[in-house]
Amino acid sequence: YIANRLINLFRKTIFKSSNDVLIANFVAQAIKLFIVLIFILFALNIAGFGKVASGLFAAAGAGAVILGFAFKDIGQNFIAGVILSFNRPFKLDDTVKIGDVFGKVKNMELRFTQIKSFEGIDIYIPNIEIINKPVANYTEDGYYRLDIIFSFPIDIKAKETETLILNTIRKNPNVFEDGVHEIFAVINHITTDVYSIKVYFWIKTKEYRRHYHIIESDIIESVRLILSEHNILLLEALK
Repeated sequence: YIANRLINLFRKTIFKSSNDVLIANFVAQAIKLFIVLIFILFALNIAGFGKVASGLFAAAGAGAVILGFAFKDIGQNFIAGVILSFNRPFKLDDTVKIGDVFGKVKNMELRFTQIKSFEGIDIYIPNIEIINKPVANYTEDGYYRLDIIFSFPIDIKAKETETLILNTIRKNPNVFEDGVHEIFAVINHITTDVYSIKVYFWIKTKEYRRHYHIIESDIIESVRLILSEHNILLLEALK
C-alpha cells in the first residue's frame, strides 16, 4: 500500500516535470521495484534476519553471472526500456510501424511496449526489438501525404481538369499546404483510351487511421461532384 502511494506520487511529479506519460509510468515502475527490494531487506533486518539480508547481497553478487546468462533477454529489454524512456522515436498515441506491427502506442513497461493495432489487437513488443529495428512514425509531426489517381477518357482537357481537381482539394479544411507541404499533380499514365492524373496533397492529423480514410473519401467525392458539374467523365479514382 505504502509503495503504491509513493509510486503514484512519483508518477504525478515526473509527469508534471516531463509532461510525458510514458516516461512517468516507466520511471514509476522502476522506482516501485527498487522500493519493494528495500522494504524486503529492511523487514528482514527488523525481524532479526540481518545476516540473511547480507547473505542475499552476497548471493546476488555471486549469482549475478549465472542470472545474467539465464535472464539475458530480460536484462536487455530492461536496459532498452531505460534508453527508450528518455530517447525514443514516439509518444503516447503516436501511430507507428515497427517491423510488421502497425498501430498506436498505448504504454511502455519495463520489458515491453504496448501497441494497439487498428484491428483492436494489443501487441506487446520487447523493448530491445524497438532499439534494433527501424521505427516508422506516421504522426510525429502531424503531417501525412496522400495521393489519388484520377482516370479520364483520353480526349479530356487535361490542364483544365487538373486545375479543377487541385482547387477542389485545396478547399478541403483538412488539407494543408505551405512552402514545404505542396499540393501538385502529375501525369500518371496515358493509353490509347485513358488519361490518368496522380494528385499529391498533405493532411494535418494525429488520428492517422481514421482521418486518413475519411479525408481521402471526402476528397474523392468532392472531386467527383465538381467534375460532374462540369460534364467531365471520371472513369476511376484509385487510392
